[in-house]
Amino acid sequence: MRKLAEKRNARHKALSIFKQPRKQGYLRFFVVGIVATAFVIAGVGCKKKADSPKTTLETTPLEQDADKEESHKPDPAPEEKPAATSSLIKTIRTKPGMSGDVALMYGKTGLWAVSIDGKTKHKIYEGPVNWAVTDNKLRVLWMVRPKDKKLTLEFIDLEGPGKPETVLASFPKVLLNIRHDGTNLTSGDMNYPLMLSLVFKDGTVKIETSEGNYDFIEEVDELKKETKGIVVSNMERLKALMAKGKERPVQPKVPETQPAKKLDIDKNRCESADLCGDAENIPGTHFWKVLIEHSCGDGCYTKTALYDPKTKKYFCAAEPKKRADNPKDDWSAMGSAWVAPSGKAYNKGDQLYSFETGLVTEMEPIDIGQAPSWRTGGGWLEGGWLAGE
Repeated sequence: MRKLAEKRNARHKALSIFKQPRKQGYLRFFVVGIVATAFVIAGVGCKKKADSPKTTLETTPLEQDADKEESHKPDPAPEEKPAATSSLIKTIRTKPGMSGDVALMYGKTGLWAVSIDGKTKHKIYEGPVNWAVTDNKLRVLWMVRPKDKKLTLEFIDLEGPGKPETVLASFPKVLLNIRHDGTNLTSGDMNYPLMLSLVFKDGTVKIETSEGNYDFIEEVDELKKETKGIVVSNMERLKALMAKGKERPVQPKVPETQPAKKLDIDKNRCESADLCGDAENIPGTHFWKVLIEHSCGDGCYTKTALYDPKTKKYFCAAEPKKRADNPKDDWSAMGSAWVAPSGKAYNKGDQLYSFETGLVTEMEPIDIGQAPSWRTGGGWLEGGWLAGE
């Protein structure tokens, strides 16, 4: 009995813990909560201190206002990149009608790119131009224009924006020629006092002069004096263009065709009888150019006629539908000209002709006396052949 009483007392003590007054229970739970919260805050505080720098910087009210203003400033506008400048050749080629053969023409109104049918034109340079020619080896356009009673030579890079760059700042009124490794970019008769050639060979650029069939020796000597001391500008630029165009041909390979042969022409028409009837192929076409006249006086002059070996007929350059078994004295001749890459037309610089329809369009040339327009200029963008006298 005694053991049973002791068990009851022990049970009573254990249960008495849960039978305390309600206030006392609340107080215990409250104390426990405060202690637990303190431990949590202490833990968080340690974490922040570990992550934060040891020194804390305080900001003044003025600095805080400045920070607010800075945070409300709009984002800076993105930096504008300069627009890409289109190359001259791309500008020309994107014009309607300019995807095919494009001639280079010049005259009083400027330098022009002209479609083969003459319907589309693009002005490359505004102002009088005496002479110009395409240079497909360097991929530039050469341009001679008047300057202070003399002439200046410039080039325009086809791969650039179209701005002229000076090569010969000033030279007298003589003919101008461009020569690459012995190949001239102009042709014509030899009746001139003096010609100035810009010669490109073996990575170098130099100036050479040559006399034509001109009897006025005093005038030639005076011009020679004026050409002395001429300096080539932009030499490094020219050398860079030469390096880029090293593997390019001066003119493309001529398509094969029936070789021209001598024709029967009245020998009385030629001072040197053996010259009459000499024929040569017109590159890029099946036509021939035949020498029908030759005479000499203050200079030597020749006349040629167009011939179609397929029909065995001569034809008029200005009106190709006019055909005959023998050449006519009043028919216009082709002379020196640049033949289009397609072989359908030819360009004399200030006149554009079609082999099928004749004169397409022309420019008013500049008359300045000893003018470079005496010799053939013009050419075609990205191709073509020079058919000389």
